[in-house]
Amino acid sequence: MINGRAAWFVLFLALAVGTSGCGGGGGISGTFAVTGMVADAEGQGVAGITLTAGSVTTTTGPDGRYTFSGLRGSAVIVPEPEEEALFYPQQQTASQGGGELENFVRVETQAVDEPQQVPEHGILAYPGMMLDAPDEAAATVTISAVDEPPHTSGMTTAGSVYAFVWAEPPTSSVQLRFPAPGDDQGNLGIFYLPQGAEEWVYVDSDVRDGYLHGWADAFSYYGVFEAPQAGAPEADPASGEVVIGSEIHLEAEDNAIIHFTTDGQKPTQDSPVYDPNTPLIMGEDDWTIKALAVLANHRSSPVSVFDYRAVPPESDDPEDVEHDPERSYAAGGYHFKLLYVPGGGVPDSSSMWTPHARHIYLAETLVTYELWDIVFRWAEDNGYTFVNSGRQGGAHTRDAWGNVVPEDPVGTAQHPVTTISWRDAIVWCNALSEMVGLPPVYHNKDDEILRSSDLTDEDLRDLRRHQTDGFQLPPSTAWESAARYRDEDDERADTIDFGERKWTPEDYASGAMASVDDEEASAEVAWFGTGFMDFDATTQPVAQLLPNELGLYDMSGLVWEWTSTFVQDSVWYGRRDYVARGGSWQFGVTSTQVGFRTYSLASTATLPDLGLRVSQAIH
Repeated sequence: MINGRAAWFVLFLALAVGTSGCGGGGGISGTFAVTGMVADAEGQGVAGITLTAGSVTTTTGPDGRYTFSGLRGSAVIVPEPEEEALFYPQQQTASQGGGELENFVRVETQAVDEPQQVPEHGILAYPGMMLDAPDEAAATVTISAVDEPPHTSGMTTAGSVYAFVWAEPPTSSVQLRFPAPGDDQGNLGIFYLPQGAEEWVYVDSDVRDGYLHGWADAFSYYGVFEAPQAGAPEADPASGEVVIGSEIHLEAEDNAIIHFTTDGQKPTQDSPVYDPNTPLIMGEDDWTIKALAVLANHRSSPVSVFDYRAVPPESDDPEDVEHDPERSYAAGGYHFKLLYVPGGGVPDSSSMWTPHARHIYLAETLVTYELWDIVFRWAEDNGYTFVNSGRQGGAHTRDAWGNVVPEDPVGTAQHPVTTISWRDAIVWCNALSEMVGLPPVYHNKDDEILRSSDLTDEDLRDLRRHQTDGFQLPPSTAWESAARYRDEDDERADTIDFGERKWTPEDYASGAMASVDDEEASAEVAWFGTGFMDFDATTQPVAQLLPNELGLYDMSGLVWEWTSTFVQDSVWYGRRDYVARGGSWQFGVTSTQVGFRTYSLASTATLPDLGLRVSQAIH
C-alpha cells in the first residue's frame, strides 16, 4: 500500500550516457545504456528484482538499482511479474541516448475479501488491478474476485473482474488501472455493472505505462473485457450551410444513446443526451456539434464532429423583401428605436470561411440605465427576478485597502447600464418584449418563458430561442455587420468591396474616418481610455459622439456589448463563455476596432464597462 504520491512517482535527473565508442556507458558505437531503480512504497530500493529489455536481463542490486548496457535503437524495460506485487509503471521505453529512467515502484498486493482503507494520495494493489484515490476520495472498501461475471453477452473477459463493496463510499472519482497486454488498446475496455443492472457500461479507457486506465465513481462490478465498439453517430444534415431555424437530427445504430456537446468540448457520458423526438435547431451562429454513441456491452463510439455554417432563409434577403428602415417602441414613456441592418458575408481575415450575418434590427443606442430601470421595475412587479440589478454607468474607485471597486452611480440615467451579466441581459430582453406586447425569445428546456436570471450552465445549454419579433442580444457577426456598414455609394480608397456590400476595414472604430492608429479620428466616434484599466476614465451619456453610417451610436467604445455568440472552445470545461464586442472606456483605442472578435466572458461576469444593445431578428 502506498501512502505518499511522491513515494512512487519520484523522478531522477537524467544522466547523459555515451552512445559511441569514445567512452560513456555504451562502449560500442551505436549502443547506449540506461540505469534506474526499483523502489518500494516508501521509496526504498528493492533488491533482487529481475528486469528484461528484449533478450537481455538484469537484476537490481542491494540498493534497488539496475543497469542495461549495449542496447540499440529502443528497448522496452519490463520488471518480471510477481504474484504478490504489481509494478508501476508496468513498462518503460528506453531510446537512443540512454540515461536515468523513472522509478519502477513495487506495490504489494492486498488480500481480497478483506476491508481495506484506501489511503489519501495512495494506491491499493490487487492481483491484476490497482486502485488510486485522489486526496478527497479516501474510503474503506472490500474487493472480491469475480470468476464468472454475469450479463456479459457479446463480451469476452480479458482481465481481472472485481466486485466492490464500500463501507464508506468515495467522495470523488477513483482511478482504476488494469495491466494491459501491449501498447494498443485494441478491443479492450474497462466496464462496470451498476447495482441491480443487467447491462455493462463502458468506462472511458486508455493505455499508458503498460496499464489500461479509467475513472470510476459508481461501484458494483468492474473489470476488463474485449467488446465491440458502438458505431459513430451520424447527422442529417452532416455538415455545411444550414438555414437558421432548421432542424438537425442525430442518429446512431441499435438505438444507442447519443451524448453531445455544442461548445467544442469532447463529449462524455456526462454530456447532454440527445432526444430523438427533439431535434437540435440551428441558431444564428456557426455551430460545431460533437457526438458520442453509448451502447450496453460495447465500447463507446468514436467521436463524430459536425461543422455547420448558419445562413439566413432565402426570404431574409433585402432583394426579396422590403424592410422598414426603423422600428420605434415606447416602454413606460421611454421612446427608443431600432434600425435595419443588412446582412451578408462578412469579410473576416481570421476565419477559414466567410461568416454570414443575418439581417436584423439593432438599437440605435446602448440600453441606458433609465430604460433598464423602467423595465427592471416593471419586470419585478410581473414575476421576473434578477441576480444583478444593474448600475448607472461605470467608473473605478479604490476602497480603504486599495482594492479597485466599481463606483455607483456615475453621471446621469442616460449613461449605459453596466454590471449586468449575460444571464441578466437575456431575461431583461424577455421583460422588455412582454412590456411592449411582443412574444419573448428566450425559453427554458420546458418551453417556459425565461423570467429568472438565476441560471446554471446546464440551463444555458438547454436554452431555447423562439423565432419571434421579441428583443434579444445580437449575434456577433450581425453586430459586426452593423459596425462595419458603409453606404453602397462610398468611394473612399479604404472601403472594402465584399459580396454585395461595402465594408469598413477591420482596424477602424465604427464610423471612424481612419484606423485606430489615428486616435483623434477614433475619438470622434468612440469613448476609450489611455490603456488597460484606465482609472481616470468613466462612462459617458449615450449618443454624444458621431454615429456610424447606419446611424448607430457608440458601436465602438463606451462599454463592451454582450452578444448572443458563445465561444465553442472555451478553456473552462462545462462553462459557456460569450463574446462581447466594441471596446470600452476602460480599455485603449485598440479595443474599439470593429474586427476585434476575441473578447469573451463568463455568462456570470458583471463589469463596470459591460452593457448591452438589443436587437430583433427578421423572420
